Amino acid sequence: AVVSTQSTGIHDTDPRPQPLSSVEFVRLPVVQFKEGDRQKLCCCDKKFTPEEELMEVYCGHRLHGDCATKLMETGVCPICNSTEIIEGKLREIRIDLSGFNF
Repeated sequence: AVVSTQSTGIHDTDPRPQPLSSVEFVRLPVVQFKEGDRQKLCCCDKKFTPEEELMEVYCGHRLHGDCATKLMETGVCPICNSTEIIEGKLREIRIDLSGFNF
């Protein structure tokens, strides 16, 4: 018997993290660090500086731009290991298109 390993598309519930595409990456919100913000450190253990621009992932963590580029390889938040790093609507579009070979 032949078993297909191709994605089934819209009903695909594969729990494995998927790297972010460059399109998804540039859609991550950019926020400025403010003195009173709760998160003071990035995954690299460097402190944020006032008014520094940071990338915010869907789980709520903020990353330096250089640290955030790792999301394009891993698809996992380096702080909490969440795979929910992009907004749900964008993830639904990704799943809908996963059955197509572009």
